[in-house]
Amino acid sequence: MRKVFGLFALPLVAACYRPAARTGALPGALAMPTTASVREAAVAARAAFSHFDIPLELFLPDSAVVESGWLDIATIRREAESYPPDQRVVRFRVLILPDGAGRATRIFVEALEQTEVNRRVGSTGRGRLVPRDHPAMAMARELLERVRDELR
Repeated sequence: MRKVFGLFALPLVAACYRPAARTGALPGALAMPTTASVREAAVAARAAFSHFDIPLELFLPDSAVVESGWLDIATIRREAESYPPDQRVVRFRVLILPDGAGRATRIFVEALEQTEVNRRVGSTGRGRLVPRDHPAMAMARELLERVRDELR
């Protein structure tokens, strides 16, 4: 009986899964308010990634997540070449969250670096925000500005 229940419960749980990204952005993420819909903002974010030739790993317009894979920021920003190789591996994540009243949307951009634990175990986990003076944060600012331009 338990095995049969387990077989039915697994698809139910999987169908209810939503990416953890919907819970909110990390403290310190870049943010911008907009009146665009979640879907419009997600499409604008996808266009911004494309403009900078940053390949997407995840595009979920209905879940409001647009994310790159891990990449060497020195391939995009020359000033990053002076950083040690392990500090150059970053990913960009855009979250689009509607306000409680449904009148506005907030767009968050995160530039993430792998944690030491992620590097040791080979995990592709979420990571942590890069420091404010990191070249990836400058790229995140440009991404957010490009999203703003795409929404005009």
